[in-house]
Amino acid sequence: MEKIIKNLASLKITITLFSLSMFLVLAGTLAQMDDGIWTVVDEIFRSYLTKIELKLFFPRAWDLGFLSKAYIYMPGGFLIGAGLFINLTSAYLVKFKLVKNKKHLAIGAIFTVISLIFTFAIVKGYFHEEVSSTVGAAYMRVVYRLAQGLLPSLFMFIACWFLYGQKKAAVVLIHFSVFLLLIAELVTKLDAIESTMVIPEGQSTSYLDNNIEYELAVIEKLDADQNKTTAIPMSMFNSAGDKIQHESLPFTIETIKFFKNSEMSTQPSPTEGATAGNGLTHHIYGSEVSDGLGSSKDVPAGLFKFTSNDGKDLGTRAFSLYFYSNFTSRNLPNRYEEMEVDGKKYRLMLRNKRSYLKGDSQNTATISLIDFSFDRYMGTNTPRNYSSLIRLEDPENGIDREVKIWMNNPLRFDGKTFYQQSFSQDESTTVLQVVRNSGWMLPYISCTMAAVGMMIHFLLILVKFLKGFFNRDSAPTGFKAWQFAISALLIFGLFMTLSRSTKTKEVDETKEFNYEKAATIPMVYKGRTKPLHTVAQNFLVFLSESATFKVEVKDGDKEVEEKYKKFESRPPVQFFLEVISAKPTAYEHRVFRITHPQLIEKLGLDQKRHRFRYALVEFADKIKDLQGDMEKLRNLKAGERDSYQTALVDFEQRIQTFHLMTNAFSTSFSNTAQGINQYHAMNKNILKFNPPLVIKNSDKNDWDTLAHSISSNLMLGKGLNDNTEQLAVSLYYFYDDKHKEFNEAIDKFLEINKEIRQTRLTAIKSELEESRTEFTKTKANNELSKNEKDTKLTELSSQEHRLEGELQVWETAESKTSFEITFNKINPFGLYHWYGLAFVLCALSWLFRKPWINRCNLHFLTVLAALHTWGLIARVYISDYPPITNLYSTAIFIGWMIVVSALIIEALFKRGIGNIIAAVCGFLTLNIANALSLDGDTMQMMQAVLDTKFFLMTHVITINMGYAATYIAAMAGIISLIYALFKSEKENKELFKILNSTIYGTIAFAIFFSFIGTILGGLWADDSWGRFWGWDPKENGALLIVIWCAIILHAKMAGIARSRGIALLSIFGGAVTTWSWFGVNQLSIGLHSYGFTSQAAFYVMLAVVTFTGLSLIGLLPFFQWNKGKKASKSK
Repeated sequence: MEKIIKNLASLKITITLFSLSMFLVLAGTLAQMDDGIWTVVDEIFRSYLTKIELKLFFPRAWDLGFLSKAYIYMPGGFLIGAGLFINLTSAYLVKFKLVKNKKHLAIGAIFTVISLIFTFAIVKGYFHEEVSSTVGAAYMRVVYRLAQGLLPSLFMFIACWFLYGQKKAAVVLIHFSVFLLLIAELVTKLDAIESTMVIPEGQSTSYLDNNIEYELAVIEKLDADQNKTTAIPMSMFNSAGDKIQHESLPFTIETIKFFKNSEMSTQPSPTEGATAGNGLTHHIYGSEVSDGLGSSKDVPAGLFKFTSNDGKDLGTRAFSLYFYSNFTSRNLPNRYEEMEVDGKKYRLMLRNKRSYLKGDSQNTATISLIDFSFDRYMGTNTPRNYSSLIRLEDPENGIDREVKIWMNNPLRFDGKTFYQQSFSQDESTTVLQVVRNSGWMLPYISCTMAAVGMMIHFLLILVKFLKGFFNRDSAPTGFKAWQFAISALLIFGLFMTLSRSTKTKEVDETKEFNYEKAATIPMVYKGRTKPLHTVAQNFLVFLSESATFKVEVKDGDKEVEEKYKKFESRPPVQFFLEVISAKPTAYEHRVFRITHPQLIEKLGLDQKRHRFRYALVEFADKIKDLQGDMEKLRNLKAGERDSYQTALVDFEQRIQTFHLMTNAFSTSFSNTAQGINQYHAMNKNILKFNPPLVIKNSDKNDWDTLAHSISSNLMLGKGLNDNTEQLAVSLYYFYDDKHKEFNEAIDKFLEINKEIRQTRLTAIKSELEESRTEFTKTKANNELSKNEKDTKLTELSSQEHRLEGELQVWETAESKTSFEITFNKINPFGLYHWYGLAFVLCALSWLFRKPWINRCNLHFLTVLAALHTWGLIARVYISDYPPITNLYSTAIFIGWMIVVSALIIEALFKRGIGNIIAAVCGFLTLNIANALSLDGDTMQMMQAVLDTKFFLMTHVITINMGYAATYIAAMAGIISLIYALFKSEKENKELFKILNSTIYGTIAFAIFFSFIGTILGGLWADDSWGRFWGWDPKENGALLIVIWCAIILHAKMAGIARSRGIALLSIFGGAVTTWSWFGVNQLSIGLHSYGFTSQAAFYVMLAVVTFTGLSLIGLLPFFQWNKGKKASKSK
């Protein structure tokens, strides 16, 4: 028996199961492109045996022939999970051997019991109120839950210390945290139920609609106040030919057709086969199964034949979830199928499976919607927050109180959690996500336990490494004066470049436009207050993929051939002012970058134009010829378009944005009643497209476009506001090239803005102070009942949240303007070519074997890292968000993390390894960031569901630190591969030892940050919509990194992989990380399906193939890892 258990505990089995789980997760993620998430979860992730189609692993456009129908059978998620559970349990029995000291065993057992008691108490909710919601800082709720997990974690660590000894205690704790996660997933499968509540304002409800289970409700009217409902589960009628007969039904129901997902035609027409009821006027037809993520849901529908028990045909009727008002979230009546049988009236409805708040339809617990609120970022339709003020009534338990539910701030009541999910189009109905999951606290405990275990384990290893490191003989570090001079010269060159970019040109305001002054005009665009300089630069980058534009330098009226024309760079503010003043020259500048040959040909443009930039005047008359092509791609998803169609979409967006800017500042209209009405109607319509706002209103918290401000004042029959008039006048002067007058008008406009800002700030701050004072008083008022106090605090908290949002807009308006302009000019993330220079220095140091070049390069890279750091801090200051908020910011953060970490490695080992990792990764990541910045704005405001700084600071940063660590390990593996071409491990033992230490150390950091970050992501999801793990592609990508790191560490521990094996595995880790970071975004499915482009997909594939190819090439015999070794072959 002992031998069997020992075999079951084998690390080889562990690695095999990990490998199978990786393949399963990858297959399940790719399968979501064709099947809905819930289908994939049931058939792949939560199955014992599953069938994997091979076509999943190839591009959908490929013709695979017979392979398109090929598949393999493999263990499903439950079987692999069971295998890991048995493997882990066996390891506890034979590998993690108990100490022999009985006293220690007794103490360990006591602490184990204490830890389990606390875990049980936390999971059962003994530390939570019956009704709990958040008032105040939302992050404190998450911190409190994690802190709850700290107590059982510490007790369990003490138990492991006594039971397994000092060396193995942390490792056992880590594995126990994984065990808890497996238990949490099992509990979720067995117990979790997701439902929704749809509540119109002023109404109440007591029932829940299950999200994925449906029923056919047959409602018999007994009298004026009573109905008898018979609910038929969908499993009884979801296949053609199914028949339903029941003693409580006066008819037989036969399924003619059934659709797992359906569509309903917008034009009135009958459903094929329908002979009665709604099917005569509504056309229902089948559709592809949805991915089940976000707002995407299946809409079951069917065609059913009804026959009375005496054989009478009652008609063939169409049923669809579209007829159920709760599904559409509209405050409309249900569309029942109505029939009369034997004198009794029946109404039938296909609906979500129904349950009740307290589990019993007779229970009186209800939730009423008092008010729904939807806050948008100013000038956008992007949700800043949406919330529901509800009244919760449960007479049996004496509960009657108002509660506010908003994004990331749920209500917990009676074992269920109520989340703000969505709302109706008219914003009068709220949709709450309701989740019952008795094991929802297990991941919090697991996260804390894993963090404690990993920190202690890797800290002990780090201490051991540092002891050995500082006891070794250090390499000579002499640094001569001339070498210092070279370092200083490199740094001086960098700072000269920066100072040149920020230098302010002296302007004669009587003869020149002061663009620097105009650049400081505050504007609200895409939800954020920013200087005109930022809007202008982002606008130009979006059109031309460059932050400056070039103007032809003409020699009188002399005509010059294209190749001999001379151009000079001009600032983005000049072009922006020309556009918004409708100056003719704006149409003559070459600012539209068009690269697709087919599009260039259709527009009749020069195919050989330098940098493919064209002026609007060159192709304006050809745009109408593209209308047919544009119409064809309206309904195509991003992943379904070919390269020409993708280029056409980009082109159309650029043209629309150009005209949006022009129209938002248009001051041209006919000064007649009809002309003013048309002008105002046009400006109201323009507001729907979220143009930049530039006019502040002093009497309210609002900004406006110039054009709409003018037309609004004219419609009211009054003169223009002072600031509106000054800006309009300044644009007239700019159009007429009146330099002095333009500069004076801008001065006046800025001064008026300053006064308006101060007035609004004073009013908002006063109101905010009153609200905070009232909040403090209410909190200390013991005369109020608990329900009354909670209701008042909820109201005040909501008011404070609104005022803080207003304060942020107005306070930012001028306080950060100058700093943001400086940041734009320095552009610290556009200096990737300096990292390229650092790489050249690395190559020179290795080529000529000169250590002093490395030392000079280290100093230079340190200054680059400092500039990189300043750039990150500057973004945080400007945006008022943590450093990572979008895909662009992941690139600059990961690059920064790699550079800083690599410089620490270089400072420790002084062998050039850290320098080359920093230089290469700094160059590549900033190039990636530069490509991602071409959409213009890189500091977008966060949508409501993502706008939680706690998780942006914890989950997002830790997961990206995990990405950075795996890339460092991959780079160290590639360096090992290159060295192995020339020398064996035996011939250069010290260097390979350094590389091995670097790989192992960074993989340890990677699994720590990736594992903790992944769990924190699950906690964020649980806090947002009640699903800790939803098998979203991005979640799966993060899981793949964790599993791969675990494979590497276990392979090293088992001796299966040594120097070569670990290096090659770490290189392949770069492919896994690239797919997780960018690849899943290219699938166009799930909650992270942003950022798709065919070009991005190509580069992701190229990176994955490169990493994979390098890891395979390393297996070839001409690499000299093992040359001269007779024993212990590396794998």
